[in-house]
Amino acid sequence: LAADEGLTLIPSSQSQTGFTGVSKHGSRFQAVFGHAHLGMAATAEEAALLIARHLGAEASAAAAAAADGREEAKRKREEDAEDKAVAAAEKRAAAAAKKQAQKEAEKARREAQKEAQKEWLRRSQEELAARQRHAAEEQKRLLREAAERRDRELGREAAQRPGTSAPAAAELDPLATEQPIGAIIERALSSTCVYRRLGVPPHAPREACRASFLQLARRLHPDKCSHPHAKEAFAAVE
Repeated sequence: LAADEGLTLIPSSQSQTGFTGVSKHGSRFQAVFGHAHLGMAATAEEAALLIARHLGAEASAAAAAAADGREEAKRKREEDAEDKAVAAAEKRAAAAAKKQAQKEAEKARREAQKEAQKEWLRRSQEELAARQRHAAEEQKRLLREAAERRDRELGREAAQRPGTSAPAAAELDPLATEQPIGAIIERALSSTCVYRRLGVPPHAPREACRASFLQLARRLHPDKCSHPHAKEAFAAVE
């Protein structure tokens, strides 16, 4: 009907009826424009036609165009707002992802640093233990060599003394019992020879062995010696 009369219905997305100035009352539709009540109609389109007739062809077309312009502007504002909201959400998500990635990278860096420190400490401890073992073995070797040299010298001296047999010349070596306690313990524990443990020449007489034992026992007795291997060395020279 509106097209036949050269009129344009004025749309409205804000109205429940879909037309400007048209509202539903019960089962009928009321047409109002400004302060003018233009009547009731059976349908929303008929009520909108009453308003278009009231305005005329030119004015209704202009009003419809204006309404379309407002709707388009509103739609654009909504789209812009939605685009901004999406962009803001994406920006926040990117910032959160970047922050999370930085946190994970920092965590991985700290863990790698801890592992490197652990590995360095482990290697340092192994190297220190190896140096200590080497030093202990070297000390044992030097003590053994010194004891062997001393035994050889004592044997040569006894053999070179005129008119003296080896057993009679084998006297107590005062250095053997006056050495540092560590050297005495090392000799006692490392030697398989009883005479060397006591610090006397091979086949020394009983008196020399007993004198050396008494001196060593006084130094190695666990009640008087605080060395951790004193008890073992004391048992070795008994």
